[in-house]
Amino acid sequence: MPTDALGQDGATSALDARSPRADPLVASADGASAPAAGQRRWSAGAAGAAGGGAGGAAARRERWLAGRVRKHPKTLITGVIGADCHIVGNRILSFALQQAGFRVVALGALTPADDFIKAAVETDADAILVSSLYGHGPLDCQGFRDECREAGLGDILLYVGGNLTVGQKDAAAWAEVERTFLAMGFDRVFPPDVALSEAIALLKHDLGEDS
Repeated sequence: MPTDALGQDGATSALDARSPRADPLVASADGASAPAAGQRRWSAGAAGAAGGGAGGAAARRERWLAGRVRKHPKTLITGVIGADCHIVGNRILSFALQQAGFRVVALGALTPADDFIKAAVETDADAILVSSLYGHGPLDCQGFRDECREAGLGDILLYVGGNLTVGQKDAAAWAEVERTFLAMGFDRVFPPDVALSEAIALLKHDLGEDS
């Protein structure tokens, strides 16, 4: 997912008052188009992990959905993690998510990992979408899933995307990046050039919103 792209929603919370990074965007809800088959070149690794055993990403997503009360709209936490100050793409992504009917609580740039988790607890979020563009994703995201579990979020849906490492230039390099983040407990891993419509379609599927 274009991780320079995560913005702020029109909804307010106590977290908004605390955060100097809050930058609200207001949008109406609209549908997002489904991905074309040819756009899935990057997702083979994620699909393979999803099809694995009980400890795989698919089983984790199913456990998370099974324990959730059906509600609409779904709440998403977005932000740019660590010392990364890229924000324009983040706002574009947040706007697109709002247009697709989600409630987006965006934390903006320069967001510590624990701020994502605190916001998810406070808002009873359905998913956390982490962006990173400056190449330090593995360091900033280390232990993120464990921190979620310690906070009582368990198997909450976790997405990560962007220029996650330095040198992810070819398919082989990207495959290794994807494996690294799947092993860290993220459910899906996106390169910076993924189509927003494709990412949103996958998100709706993972949250049971595509039926």
